[in-house]
Amino acid sequence: MAYPLDPTKYLDVRADLRQRLFDFAERAVQKEVALGRLTWEYLDVASTGGPAENATLPVIFFAGGAKLAIYSFAVIDALSQHNRVIAVSQPGCTTIQQHFDGVSLILQREGIDGFHVAGSSWGGCVAQAAALQYANRIERTILSSTGLPGGRAVSLMLKVYLASIRRAHPEKVVADFRKRALALLTGDADTDALWQGLFADVYDRHMTHGEYVSLIQTQIDYVDHYAKAVAQAKWPKPVLVIATADEVAGNKAWRDALPQAYPAAQVHVLERGGHHPALGAREEYRELIARFLGA
Repeated sequence: MAYPLDPTKYLDVRADLRQRLFDFAERAVQKEVALGRLTWEYLDVASTGGPAENATLPVIFFAGGAKLAIYSFAVIDALSQHNRVIAVSQPGCTTIQQHFDGVSLILQREGIDGFHVAGSSWGGCVAQAAALQYANRIERTILSSTGLPGGRAVSLMLKVYLASIRRAHPEKVVADFRKRALALLTGDADTDALWQGLFADVYDRHMTHGEYVSLIQTQIDYVDHYAKAVAQAKWPKPVLVIATADEVAGNKAWRDALPQAYPAAQVHVLERGGHHPALGAREEYRELIARFLGA
């Protein structure tokens, strides 16, 4: 089934951007698996140009902090130029391992052995942890608009924040996160209209207080149990890091930690694109990914 969108939410969006989103939603097959009380939604996206030489492995993509893969449609579209993409949304899990239990079920269901891994924003952190979890199965890694947050100070900050949102009014917590997420994606008037439409369509139907609390719990788990291991792993396989000079998310120290953790990585800093260069610097972004996956 294609991903369901409400066309009435996008009346103010520039026609070509609206069509790009709708075309993606039409070819993204929505699937799900259940394990215990949790359900993992994921998009199965076929390649648009057919497999290129050395580009036959699928890409497992991890969604960002808003949890649903559809928000990263432009990233997934770039990844699917020559590769099938399985784009995994994050359920209400509270640990990274719990998330990977569902991912393993998806891999089994789809008959996937070897694969590339990719993630954008918070999904980039999950992708780094996945490289540890599935080390013998992953060939290439793409980390976009992300960093390597870790340490006691970050852990304490997140735990204090978790306590505060548990006490706060649920509707205010969800509304505040919506506002912050949209602020990260601010670009020009045209892309702003697209994000406003997509959030009005999808966010209000899916994000709850409980979902947001579980996101912060998972982030604490990453900082406490994965960040140090990622930094020390000396990952030997090819890595592509894509950043932008006008990034607004996270902090510089987190972003600078990536090249240190992956000293052999290909690092590309685009002049523009903000937190979502797959839209803001579309052609450069697509070329970087196509070249890396086809190498």
